[in-house]
Amino acid sequence: MFTEKNSRPGKVFCVVLVALFLGASGLVYGVQTNGGGGSGSRSGLRVMTWNLKAEDGENFDGWVKVIGNQKPDIVGLQEACVTDVRGVMKQLKEKYGLTYHVKYGTTEKQWICRNIVKGAWGQALLSRYPLKDAVNVAYKKSDDVDRGYMAATVTVGGKNIRVFNTHIGKTAEVQKSELAEIAARKDATIILGDFNMAPDNPLLGPIWAAGFADADKHCYKQHPPQCTRTFPSGKPDKKIDYILLRGGLKSDKVEVYGTPSSDHRPLIAAIRW
Repeated sequence: MFTEKNSRPGKVFCVVLVALFLGASGLVYGVQTNGGGGSGSRSGLRVMTWNLKAEDGENFDGWVKVIGNQKPDIVGLQEACVTDVRGVMKQLKEKYGLTYHVKYGTTEKQWICRNIVKGAWGQALLSRYPLKDAVNVAYKKSDDVDRGYMAATVTVGGKNIRVFNTHIGKTAEVQKSELAEIAARKDATIILGDFNMAPDNPLLGPIWAAGFADADKHCYKQHPPQCTRTFPSGKPDKKIDYILLRGGLKSDKVEVYGTPSSDHRPLIAAIRW
C-alpha cells in the first residue's frame, strides 16, 4: 500500500484500514507515488493516460470520479466509446466544475458502445486548454484492431506542447512497426498511451533513441519494483501504460491511481519545464 509522504497519522491509519479490508478479497486499490509534489500551472501540467477498457461495460461513475478527483489538465484515453466520453465530460463539468476540450482519434465501430447501431470506439484526448492543429493517423501495419495515433497542440504559458495519444498493438511484428512510426514524429513532446509492453522491452529502442524519457525515472529502459505499474488494476505487476517526455519537459511526481473502474490503473504525472 502506498501513501503520500506528508499524510497525517490519522489519515494514514484510515487508508491502512481500507487497504486491509480490500486486501481480504485480493484487490488493493491504493496510490503508488514516485517523486514529490507538483500540479498544473503556467509552467507545468498535470497529465493522465488511462485505458478505460469500455468493452467490459460502462464504469461511468467510476471514470467520472477518478478524473474529477485527480483534475488532470490533459487526459489521453484508450478503448473509450465516443458516447461515453461525451457523457463523462458533461458530468465532470456538472459535478466538479471541470471543462474539457476534446478530440477523437482512431476509432472503429463496436457494438460494445451500447448504441442501436455500432458506436465509435477508440482514443480520445481531453484538455483544459484548447486543442489546436489536431491530426489522426492510422498506422501502416496493425492487428485485429484499427490502430493509430492522434496528436494536438496545447499552449501553456506561451509554450506550445505537442501531445500524442496512441494504443500500440499486441504482436511483436505490429509493435515494432507502430513504435518506429510514432518515434519518427519530430514534433512530439509528450506521448501518452497503452503500449502493451514493459519498459525493458527492446522494441522500445526507437522511442529511447528519439530522445524520449519515461516520466517515472525508475521506468526508463528498465522494469524494477519501484517502477509505477499499471496492469492489471487489482494487483498490478507490470507497466504497460506510458507518459513519455522530451523537449525540456521534466516530471516532479508520478502516480498510479488504484481503481476497479478498468483493468488498467490510470497513470498521472506532474510535468514542468
